[in-house]
Amino acid sequence: MCAGRPGVPADAVARHGADLTRPGAALGRLVVEQADLADIDLGAAACLPDVVDPSYRPFLRALIGVQRLRLQAVRRAGASLATRTSGPPAPAAAGLLLREAAARARQALRVGR
Repeated sequence: MCAGRPGVPADAVARHGADLTRPGAALGRLVVEQADLADIDLGAAACLPDVVDPSYRPFLRALIGVQRLRLQAVRRAGASLATRTSGPPAPAAAGLLLREAAARARQALRVGR
C-alpha cells in the first residue's frame, strides 16, 4: 500500500468491478488474478540467486522465499483482504530466515578456509 492506496492497477480493479473496501466475489477474483501474476514473477526470480556472487545467494533465496510465504497468505485471505491485513506466518518466515543465515555462515566458513 502506498499513500493509503493498494498497489493494484486501476484497470484491473475496474475490470473486475471490485470494491476494495468490502469483501466480495469480485474482489476475490481480483486477488486471484493479482496473486497469479505475482506467482509468475516470483517464478522468474527463482534463478536470480544463481547469477549473483555466492555471498548474496542466501539473502536472495530468503527474500524470494518470504515473498512466496506472503503470496500464500494473500491467497488464503482472498477477498477478506478488504478488511484485514495479511502477512507471512512468523514461524515459517523465521525458519526460512534462519536456514538462509546458516547457509550464509557455512558459505563464509568455506571461503575463509
